[in-house]
Amino acid sequence: MVSKVQERIYAETAIKLLEVDWQLIDIPEPLDFEVRSHGNTFGLEIRQVFADTEQDFGSPAKRQESRNSRVVVDLAKRYYAIGGKPISAKFLGPVLSIKPDYFAEALAATAPSYPGEGKVEQFQGVKVFMNPLPLDWGSYSRWVCVDDRVGWLKQPTDAELQEAVDRKHGNLPLYKQKYEDIDLLLVADRSFNSGTLYGVENLCVCNPGFRTVYFLSYPESIQCIG
Repeated sequence: MVSKVQERIYAETAIKLLEVDWQLIDIPEPLDFEVRSHGNTFGLEIRQVFADTEQDFGSPAKRQESRNSRVVVDLAKRYYAIGGKPISAKFLGPVLSIKPDYFAEALAATAPSYPGEGKVEQFQGVKVFMNPLPLDWGSYSRWVCVDDRVGWLKQPTDAELQEAVDRKHGNLPLYKQKYEDIDLLLVADRSFNSGTLYGVENLCVCNPGFRTVYFLSYPESIQCIG
């Protein structure tokens, strides 16, 4: 599930790319935001779309990325709990197979100090790229799994985007209890492998009743597709 913070980032990116004057208002579910613009008010729903085929429980690729992220977050907590120096870290390899306590201790023992150069180490089949940070950065933990961040771009098909629209169609009566007009923003987050979809001309879906359907290839482009 996308966090409210990330949903706002997507929405604000869409506003910038569309060059529109939208004010986003946080509201309780259903719908992600109320939008106010030049005296008009409408609802905005955001839904991610993925490069792989979604199943009953969403995107397998996204689930894998989420599992990897949880491992890295836990590893950072263990690392700083034993006195690790502030570093940025990128991991290349099967992070799900690591033993967190051992890995945290190995990182702490080999981490570079600031000021200084970065280091590359390998533990349990995982390569780690470490860069030292100033002490006042504290427990910096925005560490990255490289495998989840690099991949080939894919062109979405109308059918793939239509499936995402159709999954939201059933909620329209509920949405319209709050607002007469609803915009749907489909988002492919290209900062992750699971969202490596890029916008192309002439993408089009059958709009089942939204005011407008947009496709945002985050963070670079947006287009109206229905």
